[in-house]
Amino acid sequence: ESFFESLLKKVNDSSIVIISSRLPYWLEESRFNILEGTAQSTNNIPIETLLKNRLNLISTEAKVTILIYPIPSLNEDIRSTLPNPLENLKIDVTVPIPEWKKDSLQSNLILSSINSDNIIRIFPENLLCDDSKNFKDGLDCSVVKNSEYLYYDDNHLSIYGNNLVLSEILQIIDRK
Repeated sequence: ESFFESLLKKVNDSSIVIISSRLPYWLEESRFNILEGTAQSTNNIPIETLLKNRLNLISTEAKVTILIYPIPSLNEDIRSTLPNPLENLKIDVTVPIPEWKKDSLQSNLILSSINSDNIIRIFPENLLCDDSKNFKDGLDCSVVKNSEYLYYDDNHLSIYGNNLVLSEILQIIDRK
């Protein structure tokens, strides 16, 4: 609560706010219950409602709010899946899109419910998976692009993967 209040005091009509998190992870009830003890906020407000309210408030105060939607995550650590050196790359290692879409559905619904003229939405799967052979059919996302790992582990992007998302953010900021 105090973090949000201090953040909100710093947001004004010249602010560009970027929201990115492991939202599917935190919204998954079993993990949330284990880590926090409850799926409710301190005022018995469902966490989803609290999040929506806070994101709406930030988006009305800021010049631009960039919402980064969930990043496709792997079922296992990429370091145990892909060989090293990269020349021996297994190009068939993928993130199964239907499973990931199911896992991120609640997060996407929450983020999509935030409405403001100054919101820009970034969908990382479009940046990371666009050249995967089965992505257009909604089946999978390759974990390698241009012979570079996209992930550091099971859910954190590598420097290369982060740079793909960062490039999109910088283009947005340049236009504003």
